[in-house]
Amino acid sequence: MTEESLGDAMLLRPCFGMLLRRHLIELSGTVDREPPTVAELQAEITTDMRNGLELYRPKPTAYLDTRLNVLACNENFAQAFPGLTDGGNLLCWLLNDERSRQTMVEWEDGVRFAVQWWRGLLGQVGEWAWSAELVASYGEHSIFRESWNSGHVTFHRVQPALRLRDLGTGEERVIVPQVFRALRTPNSNNMLIFLGLPI
Repeated sequence: MTEESLGDAMLLRPCFGMLLRRHLIELSGTVDREPPTVAELQAEITTDMRNGLELYRPKPTAYLDTRLNVLACNENFAQAFPGLTDGGNLLCWLLNDERSRQTMVEWEDGVRFAVQWWRGLLGQVGEWAWSAELVASYGEHSIFRESWNSGHVTFHRVQPALRLRDLGTGEERVIVPQVFRALRTPNSNNMLIFLGLPI
């Protein structure tokens, strides 16, 4: 039975939805090469791509990898997510940086989404030793364990609006995050573009 026919059969069961079907199909695929490192992906970001980050200002914009590491970002992204800059990791920031709780107005929802999104991304890159190590590390946090053990995956925000608080002024603002593949790179399957649209 092919992965697609397995996925089609799962749709006939009420307990399986489209997101889980996609995730299981991706998990069943063969990945013959470990994803590139942060340094390797950062080396693929050209001058034009970095200039593109600035062209999107004042929208918070960044390049991420499928481990949710920040490969490069503009100043607006760094201001919107204080402490999360080049070389930082979104999940690590959410779980370990107190500023994330102050910045993310709906912090718990944000963490749950990030865990479910990361779980979905892992299905695309295969299982490697680093993924088990990260799960064990993040598992020190109860909210991560609860979200991870739920088994849920997602590829988009159900509630698209993301409420952020400016730590300097206390003012709240709302953005709608858009995420795309960075298609102009050799490792486009491992690089994402985050763009925060204001509303």
